Amino acid sequence: MDGYPRTFEDAQHCFLNKPVKYDEDGILIEDDEDEPLEEGQKKNFDGYLIDQAIVPKSCIVLTGNDADLTKRVKHLPESMITGTHYTAADMQRRLKAYRIANNSQVAEYSVSDFYDQQGISLFKKNCTTETDKALDSFKIYIERVRNLSYLITDFDFACRTKNRLIS
Repeated sequence: MDGYPRTFEDAQHCFLNKPVKYDEDGILIEDDEDEPLEEGQKKNFDGYLIDQAIVPKSCIVLTGNDADLTKRVKHLPESMITGTHYTAADMQRRLKAYRIANNSQVAEYSVSDFYDQQGISLFKKNCTTETDKALDSFKIYIERVRNLSYLITDFDFACRTKNRLIS
């Protein structure tokens, strides 16, 4: 809920770029700036391309209803929430904003829809899952997606690196 992008439109602005165009001599064609939009008008991203350099390959999504999310925050130690926006009023405000942006009643797209459309892997976990179990499942997911192992020691890593350099 606290991540960015927060909406489908944020994701488009963040991860989509106009395609670069060249003339017949291979010279870059300078593209005019986008025309200013009228109030209430949204930018059209047709023909834009995904920026592979910055788009995530996968994403972890924590799910849950408002009552479960609020309950989870209420059970956090006071030291973890001091100075944050985890007050009851802030929590309700932020949950409302999130639900409006991502649980549309009129079939508007959500951030998850953007990732789905781009073929980005989503791993969904319910917020009621015990923290240690959730973290373990995140580690396993990340290891599978990134083909990593958090169980590698520094010595093992050094040996693997050395072997790659020798090969």
